[in-house]
Amino acid sequence: MLDRSAPRKNRSLRTVVLASVLGLVALGFGTSITVLSWQSGRTQEALALGQATQLAEVQAREVAGQIEQGLMTARGLAEALVTMKTAGQPSRAQADALQQRLLASNPNLLGVWTGWEPDAFDGADARHVGQAGHDATGRYVPYWNRGSGSIAVEPLIDYDKSGAGDYYQLPKSRGKETLIEPYIYKVAGKDTLMTSLVVPILIEGRFVGVAGVDISLATIAGKLELIRPYETGRASLLSTAGQYVGAPDPAVIGTPAKDLSPELSQAIAQGQPFQRHVTDAASHQALTELYVPVVLGQTGSPWSFRLSLPDERLHA
Repeated sequence: MLDRSAPRKNRSLRTVVLASVLGLVALGFGTSITVLSWQSGRTQEALALGQATQLAEVQAREVAGQIEQGLMTARGLAEALVTMKTAGQPSRAQADALQQRLLASNPNLLGVWTGWEPDAFDGADARHVGQAGHDATGRYVPYWNRGSGSIAVEPLIDYDKSGAGDYYQLPKSRGKETLIEPYIYKVAGKDTLMTSLVVPILIEGRFVGVAGVDISLATIAGKLELIRPYETGRASLLSTAGQYVGAPDPAVIGTPAKDLSPELSQAIAQGQPFQRHVTDAASHQALTELYVPVVLGQTGSPWSFRLSLPDERLHA
């Protein structure tokens, strides 16, 4: 007799084999889709991060350029005073007029000033003891500032003290351009958070004084406040030592950042870029933080521009 069940068995076998093959194909296809989707997501994330990094670098250059203008003013003042001194007829009145003009033409600056070693400017310290813009030493130490709301002059203070007088003592000991860490200085009778950009004045290799400018940290913070990438991103500026020069929270300006890891602190101090992911303590929002070095002149003290971007907007 003929076995009529054989064709049915063969068909069943073919059906099982075909189903198995189709299942493997479907599994492979699904796996491929998953891998491609994952790769696509990683590619989009890399592109978004690359664009954000470029944005941070552009903004950092703009901030650096604004501060660099102050350093250029200090350099110009130093050169003018050296020319005045080496010409043999230094005039305090002319030097005062120069500083007053420089301050008037640079509204972003809080102060423009110079300080000289005893009798180093014109050998006439004794004749100026106690006069306007001078202290009890008679040294040429005018501090032209707009702390009272209008431009006025008063003598520099604490320039002979370590710590409080770092704005004078550090460029004196280093002999090079110096960017001072944020500090409090009394301007027109008011304690003011500021930073200073200072150029040493050397004549024939001998230190005779400094020329400097002051920038209020409130001014820097106001400029950073205008930087809002992706509408909700925020910008900050950190000093070499990790102090807030500018930040979204005014209360932390002039204080050390408390959330810096040793690796990040080292990167800032060495002028290296850095990237990390954090969770904002207040909003519990996931953030990507990009740190871009800000190098100013020959100071050798890099600062760091930080851009904080919400992950939900960065990867949208």
